[in-house]
Amino acid sequence: MKHYWINIDKRTDRREYAEKIFKDYNIDNERICAVTPETLKDYNINYYDNEVRMKQEYACIISHINAIKKGYEDGNEYFCITEDDFVLQKPLDFNKIFQYMKKAEEENNEKIEILQLHINQANNIAKLYNNLMSNGKFIIKRTLPEYEEAWGATYYIISREGAKKILDTVLINDTIYLKKYNKFCVTDDILYYIANTYMVTYPLIIANTKLESSMSDQYLYLIEYGINISKEIWEKNNLLHFFT
Repeated sequence: MKHYWINIDKRTDRREYAEKIFKDYNIDNERICAVTPETLKDYNINYYDNEVRMKQEYACIISHINAIKKGYEDGNEYFCITEDDFVLQKPLDFNKIFQYMKKAEEENNEKIEILQLHINQANNIAKLYNNLMSNGKFIIKRTLPEYEEAWGATYYIISREGAKKILDTVLINDTIYLKKYNKFCVTDDILYYIANTYMVTYPLIIANTKLESSMSDQYLYLIEYGINISKEIWEKNNLLHFFT
């Protein structure tokens, strides 16, 4: 499956890291030049929240929109959007993942437009795993408010229909409309609120925190806590073979 990955021009360390993963696992990919706080001025943006978030967060949103737009314009029925700091234990088997998606769609009588493959919030990682142990389902709907803090836009699958829905909502006549659809005007809330989003209940992806983030370090300890929970689950009950 084609992967569109977001990378800031000056972050050559992250670029080399991501390129090695794609090469090692023979993953079809295309780099998307990330928007930065300095290049936000190049976009016509309608801020609905009076610009209360960090500039980096708005830049992140638009970077994802650009990546989604490219995947849609390329004509893909499904494609992946990633950032440049994800860690793969093994390459994902999308044939297996699509089987789980199809089963979830049949059970819920609706199409999955985004499948969130990465969650970085520890409580929700644990909650999703416990749900898997109770119900045996690898994919569940991202319901609100139960999973509104299941953050993470590092790696997700998006359908052509989901991409169109997002683009039609936020990109109108070359103006980007950044609304607060749920709690915050951030990438996770916007994309996962607009498109019909499901999540994997087993942790597949973690972030590489050794690569310095362009975001504020205020989130770092939360991300590291989530990584530790994921690793504990892998050690206790490794089910990665169901996805790889």
